Amino acid sequence: MIINQYKEKTSVIALTSWVDYPRSSWYYKPTRRRRGISPGTHSQKTDGTKVPNQAVLEDIKKVLSGDLGYYGYQDSGNQVFLGWSDNTPDPPYPLDGGSPQYEWAINANYNYANVAGTFWYYMCNGYSTAQALINLSYIIYGTSFEYTDLAMWLVVWGNVYLGLP
Repeated sequence: MIINQYKEKTSVIALTSWVDYPRSSWYYKPTRRRRGISPGTHSQKTDGTKVPNQAVLEDIKKVLSGDLGYYGYQDSGNQVFLGWSDNTPDPPYPLDGGSPQYEWAINANYNYANVAGTFWYYMCNGYSTAQALINLSYIIYGTSFEYTDLAMWLVVWGNVYLGLP
């Protein structure tokens, strides 16, 4: 390299500048060590006490394994998210979980396309997410939302009292 050839005659700063070579690359010496700091084994709580990371993971698993599909899960914030859990209702639904298909029948009069359409209708007419779910449950299932297959299958996170902007 040209820098090695002339480094005794002038400064490395000048040479790296002349050949447009970053000085940090010139001084960098690779090592076989892992980059960065090693992962910690404990987490600090807001009160300053430390707990093992395994305890934090167990707490997270407890929270996430609970029934988050119930529509009143939270009532604050400025967003709401809807999705499907793997809590597939009893047959005739497929046993492998996932989202229902629009053509799947709920009863003789309604299928999941009707659920989506009714939900959208209520949301477009100024209802909150909670109001839309309650109303469509009474229309389609003939009962309150929490007693429907939909309540165990649909996951609603966030502020259920939000409507469309």
